[in-house]
Amino acid sequence: MKKGKLPISIILCLLFFLPVLASAKTTSIYYPADNLIDRGKPNGVFEVLVLRDNTWQKAGSIAYNKYFREKELSMENFIDGSGKMKIRVQQKGGGAAHIDSVFLGGKPPVEVRNVPNGQHKLSSRDFDVIDATKPVEVVFSPNTNKTLKLTARIENKVLTGHPFLFPMENLGKKIDAGARFYSYKMNSQKGSLNVNGGLDEIGSQKPFFSEFSPCGSGHPSTYTYGWVRNDDQNLYVAVDFTADNTVDGDKDYAKVYVNTGRSVKEFKTSVPETRWGKAGFAYTDKVGYQHKTYEFSIPLTEIANEKADISGEVLLSFSAYGTAAIPTYVYEALIDADDNPATGGSVTIVQGAETPHDEPGIDYIVRVGFDDGAGILGPTQVLAYQGGTFNIIDTNISTYPMGFGNGSNGSNVAEFRALKSLLNNPVGNMRIIYHASIIGANDYTSPIIFQAGTTAVPTLSEWGMIITALLFGLTAIWMIRKRKSNFGKALIVLVAVAGIAGLAWAATIVLDGQVNDWTGIPAHPDDPFDSSIGDPNEDIWAGFVTSDNTYFYFRMDMSPQQPE
Repeated sequence: MKKGKLPISIILCLLFFLPVLASAKTTSIYYPADNLIDRGKPNGVFEVLVLRDNTWQKAGSIAYNKYFREKELSMENFIDGSGKMKIRVQQKGGGAAHIDSVFLGGKPPVEVRNVPNGQHKLSSRDFDVIDATKPVEVVFSPNTNKTLKLTARIENKVLTGHPFLFPMENLGKKIDAGARFYSYKMNSQKGSLNVNGGLDEIGSQKPFFSEFSPCGSGHPSTYTYGWVRNDDQNLYVAVDFTADNTVDGDKDYAKVYVNTGRSVKEFKTSVPETRWGKAGFAYTDKVGYQHKTYEFSIPLTEIANEKADISGEVLLSFSAYGTAAIPTYVYEALIDADDNPATGGSVTIVQGAETPHDEPGIDYIVRVGFDDGAGILGPTQVLAYQGGTFNIIDTNISTYPMGFGNGSNGSNVAEFRALKSLLNNPVGNMRIIYHASIIGANDYTSPIIFQAGTTAVPTLSEWGMIITALLFGLTAIWMIRKRKSNFGKALIVLVAVAGIAGLAWAATIVLDGQVNDWTGIPAHPDDPFDSSIGDPNEDIWAGFVTSDNTYFYFRMDMSPQQPE
């Protein structure tokens, strides 16, 4: 390279790498690390007191809602760091309360009084929590750092949410003969269980079912596992409900449903209800924190009362609740991938005062949960119509914010996406219906026809475009000033700048609640205020759809309502 010549190759490299850097950006987050959680109104506070001169003196209060959050309180004026410090944490207001960890100056307590296994549970942020509805006293070694860090939560007084149903395709349905069931072949797993709630005999055995359980209640979003076996007298079921890391008495339960052929029989177990089994609170090999477990022993005679032959298959479904509950709302793209109502399955939808009806021809459902209390979307599931029913074929556990007020006419923006490959890489016309649901109520749009092969032109990010334009412009100016003979080349560069500036911003949609990346994509309006029960969170105002080489992107603009 001659001296003084601008390294054009560097500029060209930047042009290639800027879009790569832009596409690497991610907004996926996991509970509890999201500032949107703090938008919700606190349910109560934890008062922090310090023992000084044999008197408990209040050092301050920290407010919490239902999500575990680490918050700080300065103890500068209350401890001198010269000796052991005794601190009391006590709840004021709200419902059930739990503490995950407590540190002073980055160090865990050396003693936790009157809490079984308390020192172990409070020494790390790991969802291994203690009940904090009663005052908790902790003791710390001398420490010159006087910042207290408390990871905790306080539930609402009135709990919302709905139990988990397995298979998850039963979400929003009554468990009757028309529900989805797993099939267990009798005698395929011979054996029994010591029904004590501890899952002692299960160990590392392959589960009969495992399904991801996205929580909208402040509990961890993890998998639920189930095992089934039988002997000559009983059907045994074990459920490892890893999402439920708190003990809530008779609010916690699990159920087994058996389709006998004539009716569906229900068997429920909770702490006070032990006829069919026993509830436990245990550590298992599935997660590192203590959580709810359930074991059932159901006499075969209970099933044979209505179906004498139980030597073949037994149809089973399950539910679990423990204040660990599914997100309140579900937003869906119902996809007829070949625009053919004669293929695929039917989905029941309703809006306003109309009678529910079945929408035929649905090949795939892309579904995202919405926690209205925290303003968070996710996880996302893809369901495919297979063998006469919809089966979950993919679950993405990432979560991200709802775009409050960012949509059309000040609406709230719900974005989600699905890999094209999960939808079998459709080509030609797709028919898409957007569907918003809370248990027992819905809203939906008219069909949107989208050309599946359409891929927006890939371009740079907004900052990539600006930087690139500046580089091209400076290059042109430099060339004009240095060598007039290069004026023609400079003109070419300037034309390229103008051309790039005229392109749309990045075609790749970022799931962040912002809508600049949707510019130029047509809106498909829906009638406002046609929710079945007048609920803004399930009232669709508009739908959008686009794609790139990898994903289909979906956007639903919902009636504007932010968390309280």
